[in-house]
Amino acid sequence: DYDASFGTISAGGNASWTLEYKVDDFILNGVTLTEGYDAVGFGNYFRDPNTLPEWRANGYLNFATDALNLRYTVTFIDSVTDERPEVTDFGKESGTFVQHDFFATYNFEVASSELQLQAGVKNIFDEDPGEALLPVSYNPFIGNGLGRNYQVGLRARF
Repeated sequence: DYDASFGTISAGGNASWTLEYKVDDFILNGVTLTEGYDAVGFGNYFRDPNTLPEWRANGYLNFATDALNLRYTVTFIDSVTDERPEVTDFGKESGTFVQHDFFATYNFEVASSELQLQAGVKNIFDEDPGEALLPVSYNPFIGNGLGRNYQVGLRARF
């Protein structure tokens, strides 16, 4: 946090880097039914542990005063490869997904009631989700199928 004369500015973020996620051979009565694999970077659509991108990260920049709060966030999800042999072109590589969001709140009083006006835009740049050969044509673990969307709200305390 940085306290400026006009408000408080704060920034933060986190990232996770999955180095490996090994799954052992599946052996039943001495017969190997499924070979082991490293699941990192793959969609893993029909095997555990599901979609596992190598990188995920998010960050934010926030500005706040007593009445106003503005927040910009960004989310990054790395691309994955569809490991299924029947997948050829569409969805073989999902592509990375980056989503930018902006939210604002404004606090004020009317007739001894505390009110907060809320507004936001999710997925500002209308980023498409990663392609996948699935019934919805995208990977719901990498991306947002809604595209750009807006929200407005009012909170009241009496």
